[in-house]
Amino acid sequence: MLSKIVKILLISLGVPVLAFVGLVIYEITVGLPEPSSKALPTKSPTKVQAEKKLTPPKPPSETVKRLIACVFTRDPVETWPDETVSDPPIGNVELIKNVSIETYDVFGSNALEVKASMIEKGPTAVREKTPGVKTYVKVKATTTGSTRITWQPKNIDGGCILTGAKVTVDRTITLPEWVDKASASNQDQKMWDLFLKFLKRHEQGHVNISLKAYRDLQVELAQPISAPSCQELSDKIKTLRAALEQKRYQADTDYDNRTTSGLTQFPHEPNRTQPPFPFTCNWSEINI
Repeated sequence: MLSKIVKILLISLGVPVLAFVGLVIYEITVGLPEPSSKALPTKSPTKVQAEKKLTPPKPPSETVKRLIACVFTRDPVETWPDETVSDPPIGNVELIKNVSIETYDVFGSNALEVKASMIEKGPTAVREKTPGVKTYVKVKATTTGSTRITWQPKNIDGGCILTGAKVTVDRTITLPEWVDKASASNQDQKMWDLFLKFLKRHEQGHVNISLKAYRDLQVELAQPISAPSCQELSDKIKTLRAALEQKRYQADTDYDNRTTSGLTQFPHEPNRTQPPFPFTCNWSEINI
């Protein structure tokens, strides 16, 4: 009897439980809605294009909009003032200055072509960074020359004196000449003309170093100079000249070192050493 009662209770309780579990399973497997396969609404192409047009573009940087402003060494002491002006004699000592300009032909229809022509046809210069060790390099311009010194000794009782002297300084600046420049653009022609001014200016510095040095020799020779014999007087003058030549050589070397052989005297970008032509900075408003 007891077992029948238990069975009746289990049956009466189990039916609702099974019904509840079945309902849950049905909700999980069947009752949840299927995900929609319908695509989300999108903006029309015309509307997207309109929105893109309304977006302002990013402003370009200053370096993109225009070239960087040029910098250059403006007033090296060696190039100012013009030392080619003749000096009056000092006492009986003359200083004669003969400065000339020669050119070599270069060709090209634009700045890059004429640059290549300068590299090919430029003069050969002697470099002596270490005394006694000479190297030969192609350059765009150079300054060459010679110096002659003559003097008049006079025998006197007990020795020999200097009665007069003449120092003749010959210097030649060699520069490129763009033969077919007229075939290039106006921009390249103007750049070339400015480049030549700076190139000549650097070489003029070397000329002025020589002229200043030999003016110092002129002053030295104008002082009373005597020696026990005329041969010893001659040796004394040669010693003065040798000391002067060493001073001039050092001044030339210092000038090239300070200007990086002229590179800092040409228009260039700040903090950048570069070939002097063509210019890569904004040179259009430079006046020298």
